Amino acid sequence: MRNRCGGIPAAGRALASARRGHATKWFLATFYFISEGVINMFGKVPYCAFALLFSLAGCTTEWAAEGSYYRTTQFLLAVESTPPGKILINGSHMGESPLSIPLEYEREVQRKTRKVSYWISQPGWALGITLLSLGFYLPFSAMPVDVELRQEPQSNFRSNQFVVQVQADGHHPWEDTVVCTGQDRLVLNPVLVRRE
Repeated sequence: MRNRCGGIPAAGRALASARRGHATKWFLATFYFISEGVINMFGKVPYCAFALLFSLAGCTTEWAAEGSYYRTTQFLLAVESTPPGKILINGSHMGESPLSIPLEYEREVQRKTRKVSYWISQPGWALGITLLSLGFYLPFSAMPVDVELRQEPQSNFRSNQFVVQVQADGHHPWEDTVVCTGQDRLVLNPVLVRRE
């Protein structure tokens, strides 16, 4: 049986077909529960009009860049040389191998924001207000009034190069440059060459 709007009176299916960025099963179940309650309360409300209001609850604006900053990132460097020797990082003595050394460098992070409705940012709060207001909050809940923040790591780095040296008596010094580009850990196994 079709309603006055020409649609099939199934509020759940109407929402499922509406475009929502990150709709969840919990949100769909909540929508169905509220729609049934409000329609029972206001029997003359067409199903399709109510479904339209809830599809608007997913309205969001596009992501907009809000600048960037450099965040300190940790990196673990493990040096296991043959034979064991003295380890220097950028000329500073760190200890004897084998040794794990925590290093820090900076990675650019871009901030992005968009406006969303409370059904996306605070669904529990929006549900509570809707129930307490007997559904009268519903038309206003569709407006994107809250701000959602996303932080995206970029491929730009600062202070991310480390000169690693290993020195052992009777052997030529070993040296290499480590460039950190987002990895969490790196293991070096240098083999020092004996002096003639």
